[in-house]
Amino acid sequence: MPTPATHSRPRFTGWSRVVSLSFLLGLAFLNSGCNVVILLGYLLHGPPTIEPDFHKKTKLWLSDRGKTTAIVCYAPKTLKWDNEAVDSEVARAVALKFSEHKITVFDPDKIDAWIDQNPNYDKVTEVAAEYKCDYVVHIDIRDYSLFAAQSSDLYQGRCDAVINVFQMNADKTDGELIYTTEVRSRFPTRSEKSVYDIGYEDFKNMYLLALGDEIGKKFYEYYSGDEIPNAALQ
Repeated sequence: MPTPATHSRPRFTGWSRVVSLSFLLGLAFLNSGCNVVILLGYLLHGPPTIEPDFHKKTKLWLSDRGKTTAIVCYAPKTLKWDNEAVDSEVARAVALKFSEHKITVFDPDKIDAWIDQNPNYDKVTEVAAEYKCDYVVHIDIRDYSLFAAQSSDLYQGRCDAVINVFQMNADKTDGELIYTTEVRSRFPTRSEKSVYDIGYEDFKNMYLLALGDEIGKKFYEYYSGDEIPNAALQ
């Protein structure tokens, strides 16, 4: 693992601390032979973190000091008929989660402006070359909807996407593909939400944050307890 000077560990949130504390206290009562020293260490320093897939496969961290990441999101026109700004919205949601985890992200508005001015660009690394970024995270959305399949009165956020990461060369003129993964997101995962229970914009914002975090966890460490708030909706 990198030193604290170059890579930040995830936040141990108040919610996850409460959940972990409750779980461990219950465990201690149920199991009198439980190692108190281990429990205290768990509570004081937080639970073990989950290594992100990007680091497992590349041994790199987007959060290394001095590195900047450009996020480029693409959605076909057929998806944008019902979700006109889905590419920009997803890019901003991921950028927000990256920033919360100390990954320096290049201004998404400037990325959008560059794409508008260069609609026929050949490679996503061109935008990184323009702004001298170190990495490009390209999110290729294949399917996206805020509604459950075959329904107009039940919400379920759905996104299928392919994510490619390019690392730029030393002079930042071009880059090479170093990582590919897929995301098949469903939110909530086990049920749907009625349109009469929550407003459209509220659900959209909730799903974009969940999707941003789901994609983000491919790139930053997180505690398993941090998933519990999202599971509460499910």
